[in-house]
Amino acid sequence: MTDRHALPRVLGLGTLMALVGCSTLPPMPDTALKATSSMQTDWPAYGGSPESAQFSPLAQVDRSNVAQLEVAWQLPVSPHPNTTSPIVVGERIYTVIDDAVVALHVADGHEIWRAPDSAGKARGVAYWPGGNGHPPRILSTVDDALIALRADTGARIAEFGADGRVDLREGLGRPREEVGKIQSATPGRIFENLIIVGSSTGEAYGAAPGDIRAYDVVTGAPAWTFRTLPAAGDPGAETWPRPPRPYVGGANAWGELTLDAKNGILFVPTGSATYDFYGADRAGDNLYANSLLALDARTGRRRWHFQTVHHDLWDYDNAQAPKLLTVMRGGSPVDIVLLAGKTGYVYTFERTSGKPFFPIPETPVPASDVPGEAASPTQPIPTLPAPFARQKIDAEELSPLLDPAERSAYAQLITQARNEGIFTPPSLRGTIQFPGNHGGGQFGNGAVDPARARFYVASLDQPALLKLERRRPPASRSVLAASPAALYAQECAGCHGADARGQPPMVPPLAGITARLTASAFATTLREGRGQMPSFTALPDAQVTALRELLDAAAQTPSVLALPLAATPGDTSLTGAETGDGIHDTREPVSARGRPQPYFSGYNFLLDHSGLPAVRPPWSTLTAYDMASGATLWRVPYGTNPQAEARGLADTGASIPKASLIATAGGLLFSATPDRMLRAWDADTGRVIWSYPLPAQPQAIPAVYAWQGHQYLLIAATASGAGPMQMGPGHAEEAYRNTLLAFRLPAGS
Repeated sequence: MTDRHALPRVLGLGTLMALVGCSTLPPMPDTALKATSSMQTDWPAYGGSPESAQFSPLAQVDRSNVAQLEVAWQLPVSPHPNTTSPIVVGERIYTVIDDAVVALHVADGHEIWRAPDSAGKARGVAYWPGGNGHPPRILSTVDDALIALRADTGARIAEFGADGRVDLREGLGRPREEVGKIQSATPGRIFENLIIVGSSTGEAYGAAPGDIRAYDVVTGAPAWTFRTLPAAGDPGAETWPRPPRPYVGGANAWGELTLDAKNGILFVPTGSATYDFYGADRAGDNLYANSLLALDARTGRRRWHFQTVHHDLWDYDNAQAPKLLTVMRGGSPVDIVLLAGKTGYVYTFERTSGKPFFPIPETPVPASDVPGEAASPTQPIPTLPAPFARQKIDAEELSPLLDPAERSAYAQLITQARNEGIFTPPSLRGTIQFPGNHGGGQFGNGAVDPARARFYVASLDQPALLKLERRRPPASRSVLAASPAALYAQECAGCHGADARGQPPMVPPLAGITARLTASAFATTLREGRGQMPSFTALPDAQVTALRELLDAAAQTPSVLALPLAATPGDTSLTGAETGDGIHDTREPVSARGRPQPYFSGYNFLLDHSGLPAVRPPWSTLTAYDMASGATLWRVPYGTNPQAEARGLADTGASIPKASLIATAGGLLFSATPDRMLRAWDADTGRVIWSYPLPAQPQAIPAVYAWQGHQYLLIAATASGAGPMQMGPGHAEEAYRNTLLAFRLPAGS
């Protein structure tokens, strides 16, 4: 699909259901450990397989015996937060502990080898099985580089790249020193002799392009590049006012890639172009941002694409892995690919052609009222399945836990802000965004059952307020030379608050930062960025130290962050020449006066005084779909929130759940939620039939594997020590013990 307007006409529901024909493929029978001769007994890749199914065909553990699961072994690990999802190949588990890739034995978790300084912030590593005389290897990212380790010993492979590393800052068409943090926390996909990677470019003005790149897994040599920000003459360049690569960043795949090896297709979900919330300098649809790309996995050539959000103004990145299924329609099997968006919609396509499997008509949406902005007049809205997230808020949706003053303030905000439903553009007076930019479909929160053509997706219903303000871009030399208080007010206060108390649980506090981050970790975070936080690669050492000291002092004396009125940021009438940047013609939108006028917005999550969402629960849900018909099978709250339950509110769902859902052939769904509980749901009904308290918070995809006749469930409870929901101000942190736990049925059962 290459033309957003080349879509099929909308079908009536009766016609559509007639086309669907048969429902799903027959269910896989509940059997013993080895259900088929080609059974996958390992968990050899992030998400369980290159197909990102997050599904295990093992069925020894099922509805009848899941309550008998017990801890087979556990391994206490470093107290530092870790979101790595383990993989399992043969007798070995490969994961990350601190900054090291480690190999553990599947039987009891004992350490086989450790490779120090071989992993940065990572959601996992990739495994290549070897070939042509080369032994198996582990691919990992660290310090914006791709490295290779021997899978048998953990030794660094010096022949991979230059001096044992592939510099991911090279080859982007920009000087290396201008590229901020680029490595993606999500591991790449292995296809034949290639390792294919996305990137984490940051969200701010001046971010790097988000090219999709493949490297030779043996030598590290570049194999192919797909430019998600087109160069002059590339298909898609016509959707920009001018070729975007010199002045726009992002359109990157920081989330999860999916490989259809049978058809040689790599499915790539891309994020928004920068800047996230204002796009006057990037008029048009902005291909290939916010798209599902189908690329030839051998060459990088585009086969088809579909843009899920035109001219994104909401940070509606596509982060969750596309899912592959085969369904029956009219008595014949159809290979499909589906993508769950932050929007709460599921977009479904025929896998090889890109034709929508269910109609996705272009639908009129609200216009922007911000100077210079031209929002897309339409957005593609799937007719089926029904959305899995709420998409509109009014006063009736407010939480019963709000105190009277909060309720009054939020009711007034909802009335006064722009609030016309999903795709209402950001505004100067404020726009209610629901789902918010941290909501909807997130990485790791989708799984499929290939035998029954079912899709299971967890969603976060977290609203936000997008309120645009004029500010200098982060690259401004005047900002980099500013006082620490001015730097904080300009670049940090919009999200972390004027008092540096943050917006827990969504945005962490910065006051008293020295108790949580060492000087080295603080400097690394500032220079590399993290998540939505931009990178400040040029910030002098003295500024880094002074800012850290200021934030530490703010824990006791918030007034140290205050600025004299004359020094308050906000006057952005300077031109690029006046600031000495020389960047106004490439990075900054231009106002009617011909002067730079970039707009920024904080993330501004709608939370109550205790950090809980300001809307009524459930704040997260788990939904099951029949993807042959598009029917919703069931929807239930996804976990709990202990803080809300202590205040008398039930069925809340967990807060900020990410990266933890799998399905099995035993008719079960497993997930570990931020309330520190591992649960098993009946995949047919959504009923919780087993749970187990965890010693720490998880944020990793569980792994399922078989060893010596037993099925194991492995979970990394290693994400955070900030309590069951990253509690807000006034709530003490709880003790935590980061641990890897493996479960199995008792011997002889």
